[in-house]
Amino acid sequence: MGWEIWFQEDEDNDRHLFGFFSNTTMQSFGPVFSVDYNFDKSNFYKLWDSAFLGDPRFMEAGELEENTKWIKRISNDYEDIATANLKIFKVKPNSAPYLIHEDNIVSSYDMLSFSPYKETLENLSTEDEWEDFDAVHDIVEQLNEDMKDGILKRNEKTTSWLENVRHGFRGEISWKVLDE
Repeated sequence: MGWEIWFQEDEDNDRHLFGFFSNTTMQSFGPVFSVDYNFDKSNFYKLWDSAFLGDPRFMEAGELEENTKWIKRISNDYEDIATANLKIFKVKPNSAPYLIHEDNIVSSYDMLSFSPYKETLENLSTEDEWEDFDAVHDIVEQLNEDMKDGILKRNEKTTSWLENVRHGFRGEISWKVLDE
């Protein structure tokens, strides 16, 4: 890896600190950050890698601080980070799509996802045939992934859509990261 983060718990002062160090030279670098008691190093590494932020040893001080604050913020399970809207449409040839389901959420990054298990969506299929629900389920899951990936990587794009032509469903998702 080349770099790691150190973590120090100071129970006397109720402070938890972390920073970066090179595991080759054993030299610390960059600023020191204060975190909550629930800080999870493995989750920090996972989010850093998923965001493709690169090697922090080669970042300018401001870039390292900005990226670290972002990963620290989205790894906080107790802070609402974004608001999102999901719409599911029935699509028929030669006619305009019509809305069959809409949902809104405000949530932390970890919990930010829509569930396809809503009555209006579950009722799309019969007891013997679940293909319509399965199609919508796949759309919702893919849109959730698109949204979380966009938020993690701080993409300018804040919408995504997906259509299953065979079953005649379209999903649209939009999101907005809340100000700190």
